[in-house]
Amino acid sequence: MKHYFSLLLISTLLTITARGQDIYGISFNDIDGNTVSLNTLQGKRILFLIAPVNEADSTRLNEIKDFHRVHGDSIVVIGIMSIEDGYSAANKSAIKSLYQSREITITLSEGMQTLKSSGASQAALMKWLTDRSQNHRSGVDAEGIGQKFFISPFGRLNGVIPAATPLLDPLVWVMAYRQ
Repeated sequence: MKHYFSLLLISTLLTITARGQDIYGISFNDIDGNTVSLNTLQGKRILFLIAPVNEADSTRLNEIKDFHRVHGDSIVVIGIMSIEDGYSAANKSAIKSLYQSREITITLSEGMQTLKSSGASQAALMKWLTDRSQNHRSGVDAEGIGQKFFISPFGRLNGVIPAATPLLDPLVWVMAYRQ
């Protein structure tokens, strides 16, 4: 029996090591500069969304508000502010005002490099979301505003949904609640 538990422990440790970096070991800054540690979200469903940065994306902003209204706190929504998609420190206050005026209460990240072509400058969170060697599910690159990355309550990448798919599409429901 003692050997069985030793083998089980070794097997578990090897599995954890083989998975790459755990998403819960990643932290990032929110739009106000506060550190957000993903380890505080263990056991929760998380939606990372490359978020709109201006009023021209009003349809997507409405989708976020409707998604949050429908799902409430059952899914934590984190808006990724992509530098490649228009975020800059100069428009930070305008972005915050845009979300506040629409009463969209999600966590917004500080601007980050989202594309793989950013190399070493790609944010650690985006590297995990887009690198199969880290998330063991998908190696798809960031494609822009509206792209969705779903994390299960167990810290696994459940899937990536293209930007063109609306947030209230049935496919999103499937990904959101998949274990």
